[in-house]
Amino acid sequence: MEVNVCGHPHRPGVEFLREIKLERGRTPAELQDLLATIQGRLNGCPTCRQEARVEGDLWKKYFEEIRPLALFVRLANHQNVICTPNLGNDNYDAVIRYGPGVPKEFVEFTYAKCGYEEHLRNEVLNRDGRVNLFSPITSSRTKNTGHDAQVQHEEDQAAVPRLLTLAKHRRLVIEGIKKKARKQYGRTHILVVVFDGYLGFRSGQELGSLISSIKSEVDLSTLDFRALYLLSDSGDNLRQVPLAGQWLNSNT
Repeated sequence: MEVNVCGHPHRPGVEFLREIKLERGRTPAELQDLLATIQGRLNGCPTCRQEARVEGDLWKKYFEEIRPLALFVRLANHQNVICTPNLGNDNYDAVIRYGPGVPKEFVEFTYAKCGYEEHLRNEVLNRDGRVNLFSPITSSRTKNTGHDAQVQHEEDQAAVPRLLTLAKHRRLVIEGIKKKARKQYGRTHILVVVFDGYLGFRSGQELGSLISSIKSEVDLSTLDFRALYLLSDSGDNLRQVPLAGQWLNSNT
C-alpha cells in the first residue's frame, strides 16, 4: 500500500486539494471556477468521490466552508471582493476583503446537519453503491471492524412525511444558531447557517416558516454578529434574518 509523507494511505483527492491551494484568496468568479474544477475531479475519479464522502481534513473544509463561501458571495452578489478561506482553527472560516477604506468581513459558517448520521450514510453509499436518505440508519459495533452501518433501502421503507423532514431540519438549524450564541465574535463577523436545500427547505413558504421559528425560539440578541444569513447548500437560496435594530440587505 502506498503511503504519503503524512503516514496515511495514498489519498489522491486530498493531494489534489493541496495542489490547487484552497487557502488562496480568490474573487467570486475564481471561486466558481474552483467549484467547477473540484466537481470535475469528483465526476472523473471514483476513488476521490469515495474519499470525499468519509474523509475529514481538507474535504470537510471544502464542503462545509469553502463551497458555502462560493455560494454565499454569488447569491449575495458580491463582485469586487477577495475571499480568503481560513484553514486554521480561529473564530472565523473566511475573510471577505472589499477594498481600500472598507473594513474586511469575517465569515463564520455552521452547517445544520447531523454529522455522525451523514458519515454513516456515506459509509453505506461507499459500500453498497446506494443509500436511502430518509430511512433510519443504525450502527452495530463488531469486534473486528468497529462498527457496521445499516440503512433500509427504498423498497424497505415508506416515504417519510414532508412535515417530519422539515421538523428535523428546522431543529438542526435552530440548534446550530444556539451553539453560536453568547460566544464572542464581533461586529465585523457574520454568521452563515448552511442548510440542506435538497431535502430541507425549498420554497419561500418553507423558508418563511423557518425564519419565524428562529425568531420565536432563539434569543437573537445573544448573537455577537453583524448579520445572520441562511444559505441553501443547493445554491439557490440566501435569506438574511434580521437581528435587533438591523435592516435587511436589499440583495438578500
